[in-house]
Amino acid sequence: MSQYNETPEMFLFYENWKNLFCLDQHLASAHFQTYAAAVEDLLIEKIVQKMTEIS
Repeated sequence: MSQYNETPEMFLFYENWKNLFCLDQHLASAHFQTYAAAVEDLLIEKIVQKMTEIS
């Protein structure tokens, strides 16, 4: 997790997953669902960007 210097209320979570199946399994897991519900009202905006490693 990183925090932006100019906007300290903004954070960046960066994760690498072996493949999209593993990511989908994580998003469907009980611990992630518990986390998502706990922070839902704390978030102003949530942006998810999926990328493919090329090298």
